[in-house]
Amino acid sequence: MQFTYENQGTNTYLCCDLTDMEIDSMGLGMITNNRIPGFVHSIFTQIDDRKLIKYNVSSRVSMKQFFSGLVNRKRLVNVFAGIAEVLTVSEEYMLDMNSVLLDTDYIFIDVSNYSAEVIYVPVVMENGGNMEAALFFKNIMFTTQFDSSENCDYVAEIINFLNQRGAFSVWQFRQMLDRLKWQPGCEEKAPAAEKPAAAEPVKPGRAAAAKEKLAAFVQEEHREKPKPEQ
Repeated sequence: MQFTYENQGTNTYLCCDLTDMEIDSMGLGMITNNRIPGFVHSIFTQIDDRKLIKYNVSSRVSMKQFFSGLVNRKRLVNVFAGIAEVLTVSEEYMLDMNSVLLDTDYIFIDVSNYSAEVIYVPVVMENGGNMEAALFFKNIMFTTQFDSSENCDYVAEIINFLNQRGAFSVWQFRQMLDRLKWQPGCEEKAPAAEKPAAAEPVKPGRAAAAKEKLAAFVQEEHREKPKPEQ
């Protein structure tokens, strides 16, 4: 899949050439004829045999760029919540989850309100075109530099959820993020939150300690962890 950028007046478009791909006509119609929350607005064009889908990404930055420096609670939680919402909404619109591109280069952020929008590539994906949602979020938690000047207990809580055994529930993940997003006082110490019942215990702490916990989990996910020393 090849992407290019195109400027038309004041608008910027991310363009994807679908010429040699098997197009999912139902998915294409759904995203081009509806303004679905959390999805970048798209238009489909065809000139002779060339087929293009264009995504209007004007006034937005990529998630990769948005997370390139220190990331605070508001930034992380709002972006994660937006992506989780998209993954749940896609089912309601009968969109193939494999066509939602989970790639920080192609998730776009409105910096005025920290809202995230994804692109949907309406083609038939062989053997699934995406990494698992849980792995996507874990990779971000592992590679992000968190702002240690604020209370980072939320980092441990998110990691605690992602470390749960069993199937990842995007609905429950979204509920947790919505609660974190609306908790008052991002700069203050957040009230002690109830931990998911099935999660392994992670002692709340600063961002560095939380990331060490995640690194160990990524290296050996199915290994039973000892409880942290008091």
